[in-house]
Amino acid sequence: MVAFGSAACNLVTGASDLVTVEDDPVDAGPRADAAPPLEASLPPPSSTGDSGGADTSFVDVVDSARPRPDGGKLVFVSSTLTTGNMNGLVLADKTCNDLATAAGLGGKWSAWLSIDGEDEMRTRAIDRVTAGTEYYLVDGTRVVTQRQQLASNNLEHAIDKDESGTLRSPAPVWTGTRNGAYYFGDCSGWTSANQNVLGTTGTTAARGLDWSTAEPNGCAALQRLYCFEN
Repeated sequence: MVAFGSAACNLVTGASDLVTVEDDPVDAGPRADAAPPLEASLPPPSSTGDSGGADTSFVDVVDSARPRPDGGKLVFVSSTLTTGNMNGLVLADKTCNDLATAAGLGGKWSAWLSIDGEDEMRTRAIDRVTAGTEYYLVDGTRVVTQRQQLASNNLEHAIDKDESGTLRSPAPVWTGTRNGAYYFGDCSGWTSANQNVLGTTGTTAARGLDWSTAEPNGCAALQRLYCFEN
């Protein structure tokens, strides 16, 4: 596990709600099954943020006929990148659902994010993963046999492939989460792209604690998201 401290940040200037920037995957080269670019018109961030549960009422996705291994659910790391300003949880969940739809996965999806707010404003990432079944990467590799393994940091395989099954180089992922719950930094409830505000990240290279809790990053950094099917 990387010790928390004065971590170097990949900073960008200016706040941005959502930046869909591609970097080179490990298995670089054109793919016939790669998802097309996401070109969504995104709303401006609210001044207070969405500090409660995500409003996914705009998501109206019919489950794809694509079979899930052993009747389980899927999980992927996003092919796109975002700063810590995601208008609370709304744009994060929209990103996951849009990427899944573009890749032909169907289903309904939530980002693995926590918010450390007051009482009812608090959000635990583990509570946003509502299916208690097995989770698989889109290529059929099993990640966990049950949801609780996510909170106990006992993954069978790292979440290192995106919605199209492309293996991604080890990279930070926004989480704000340790042991399935809110922890340390959450980019002001995921409404800040300020380089001086911190957000906890995990890493796609890990199966233990670091998968969700590796190090803090400045919220101006461009990072990925973990997307879980519900």
